[in-house]
Amino acid sequence: MNQSRDPGDAVIAIIGGGASGVLVALQLLHQATTPLQIVLIEPHPVLGEGVAYSTARPEHLLNVPAARMSALVDAPQDFVAYLREHACCPELDDAQLAQHFVGRRHYAPYLRERLQAAVAASPASLHVRSARVQRLQPTAQGAQLQLDDGHTLQADAVVLAVGNALRPLPVRGAAGLSPTQRVEAWDTEAVVALPPEAAVCIVGSGLSMADTVVTLAAQAHRGAVHVVSRHGLLPLPHAHGSSADFDPQPLLALSLRARLRRLRQLARDAQAQGRPWQSVMERIRPLSQALWQTLSVGDQRRFLRHVVRYW
Repeated sequence: MNQSRDPGDAVIAIIGGGASGVLVALQLLHQATTPLQIVLIEPHPVLGEGVAYSTARPEHLLNVPAARMSALVDAPQDFVAYLREHACCPELDDAQLAQHFVGRRHYAPYLRERLQAAVAASPASLHVRSARVQRLQPTAQGAQLQLDDGHTLQADAVVLAVGNALRPLPVRGAAGLSPTQRVEAWDTEAVVALPPEAAVCIVGSGLSMADTVVTLAAQAHRGAVHVVSRHGLLPLPHAHGSSADFDPQPLLALSLRARLRRLRQLARDAQAQGRPWQSVMERIRPLSQALWQTLSVGDQRRFLRHVVRYW
């Protein structure tokens, strides 16, 4: 997928080659109308996976229906078409497949296939560097990146797509636990290797907890499973039903407090009309980025401190 580069072209560096990094590269390739150098920096040999999509476990599912997982804005059914091309879930008809939660293992190959097609059709070039960025220094021309292979790269713009970092277990004495006692939820092999009778304590009650529980269930785990969370919130299910039809654009002009008040009212209105409250959240999904960017810095901080756990 590497291409030769013209020194005169603008350079955009993408740090991270997981799903987010590949999606950024894909959009740049699609939107480019003149020569452009896209440098994708990723130490892992397989693009598009990152933490979320590196799993091969069949019980690890996408948390969004297939119809809403297209990588192409102008082709909303593209992921469903890919699944059909590759004979995924042949027992489902088209309507059922569109609403199905397919295995996450299908998504990275889809991204790689679409990326390869975009490279062939774009005036921009893509160069993949198998390295890590050790240092990022702003310059008058953009930024200089120091790579762990000893090379430097000058870029006009840089996109950070570094994903989620592992966090230490936030309890006293955690450092004294052995590697077999302290297992990361993303380390599926270690989760599978847990003794079937072991009592397991999962710290955190989000989607990684759900992945761990379904993997333990698939292994016929017989030990007790405890879930510890500061707020005791579990992921809420998707709901089926007609979509909300309000105009979400006026939300962009509101403060965080006013937005939340308006969204609660819209959720109550939806339920009164026989629609699930989740339909309100689905209606604003296309505006997620704009909703974030139009918040003040103070409201962004308040969202991360008080609201994100409910979002």
